[in-house]
Amino acid sequence: MLRHGKLGVLVALLISISTAVVAAAPFAYVTNSGSANILVFDTATETGVSPIPLPAGTVPYGVAVSPDGSRIYVTHFAFVGKLFVVDTATNAVLASPPVGMFPFAVAVHPSGNRVFLTTMQNGGRLVIVDATTFGITSIPVGSPRGVAVHPDGSKIYVVNYFNDQLIVLDAVTLTAIGSPIDVGVSPIGIAVSPDGTRVYVTNESSGTLSVINASTNAVVATVTVGNNPAGVTVTPDNALVYVANSLSASVSVIDASTNTRVTGDIHVGNHPYGISNDGAQVYVTLVHDSKVVVIDRATNAVVKDFPANVPIAFGQFIRPASRVDTILTLRVEPGEVIVGSAGPVVMRATLTRKDTGAAVAGGLIGLSVDNAALSSVATDGSGTASWSANTSSFAVGVHQVRAQFAESVVAGTNFAASGATGSFHIGYHWNGWRPPVAGGGELNAVNAGSTIPMKWVIRDANSNVIDLLRAVTGIQTALFQDCAGEVVRELPPAAGAGVYFNGQHFQFNWKTEKQWAGQCGAFLVTLNDGTTHMAKFQFR
Repeated sequence: MLRHGKLGVLVALLISISTAVVAAAPFAYVTNSGSANILVFDTATETGVSPIPLPAGTVPYGVAVSPDGSRIYVTHFAFVGKLFVVDTATNAVLASPPVGMFPFAVAVHPSGNRVFLTTMQNGGRLVIVDATTFGITSIPVGSPRGVAVHPDGSKIYVVNYFNDQLIVLDAVTLTAIGSPIDVGVSPIGIAVSPDGTRVYVTNESSGTLSVINASTNAVVATVTVGNNPAGVTVTPDNALVYVANSLSASVSVIDASTNTRVTGDIHVGNHPYGISNDGAQVYVTLVHDSKVVVIDRATNAVVKDFPANVPIAFGQFIRPASRVDTILTLRVEPGEVIVGSAGPVVMRATLTRKDTGAAVAGGLIGLSVDNAALSSVATDGSGTASWSANTSSFAVGVHQVRAQFAESVVAGTNFAASGATGSFHIGYHWNGWRPPVAGGGELNAVNAGSTIPMKWVIRDANSNVIDLLRAVTGIQTALFQDCAGEVVRELPPAAGAGVYFNGQHFQFNWKTEKQWAGQCGAFLVTLNDGTTHMAKFQFR
């Protein structure tokens, strides 16, 4: 079998077509590489909608739909590659940042805030695009082709075509999780089951589908499919996997519960490549026949085809119509914790339907604190999942909490992923400045050029005085304009003896300057809990 990783010659021809306003879902977005546009199909009615034009000369290749359906991301497969960002409500191209040589596949983080795409730049890189600023970073990943994001947003999967491996990356640090996973020969396509339990990789040259346990990163099955499999898609209920066999003119159907082919392969036409589904129909691009065909899931028969011009659509190009959007809210109580407090921090995530506001019971919620995962908890009848954490196990400072619901089927309904963030702060009780300095915004009148003994006390929740010098991380001073509190300029670190603890309070002997006479200023102490405390002065 052939290793080809990309198509040979693609003809780019712009056809001028009027556009139409397209709603977010249920639509299939097919990259039509021979006509520099995106074909749009209403999957509910199985009809075509006016295509979305792209600039002349564009070779649209990979495609992904944002979790909320408001955007599509399309790669321009060229030496000077780009990522086109299209608003599905207006069909307007919002941005087209350059991303490197021959960008191939693209995937969107469940939060919608980042986009991941594979390119052949400098031997192969994973490019990360900020979905708000369109800023770009990249990392080397060998010879990448397909890319996918775990539904809970924690991991990025990249297939390494020439090394016959699957790379798993931490979505936050972008560092490898464990060793690369050996799969078949020439891995190219990838899909993650909506419930996040399985990863499916098509192996082009070995004609197989690798099934990976997403928890252990172990290959649990290898299923023989057709020749040169490319695209792969999983139904929203996690039950079936469809594989486009590019050199067998067919689609294989796999039972996900047994990892076996459930029927004879479906003949679809020449060079099936891209494939995606909405739960009821499966859309397949036929590169050499220049068609898009529709397979009815109930009968596994081709029920319709549409004309195209070298359609590719590599990636998940349909946002399932049956998916119900969700809203996840997160409450963290208490938000402020004093060091030494005995009580726990309680975190409650509530999952509701976006359309009706009704609670979703039985949804599995994952929670992490400072990127460290806690156990997943199912929502109760009110749609709420709860965790508690002992505050003594956390250092002073701000701690970030993230709750995530992965797209999954709950009580027969396919619910879309959603996430929420929160935080709690562990800090000291600021017990105030000590004489001769007053706080509370009061101006302290002092002689310019004098040395001021700055004294302060911090306590824990049990009123014990904190005496750790590392609790003080910074001393700074500033001058004000007309004593109104507007900083004119920050001064160099305060002159004087260093911070010390004298048995009752912290102290810093601040040497002021004579030239400050007639001005106002401030002395600021920053603690390692992230807080800053200020005393104001008027220099005579």
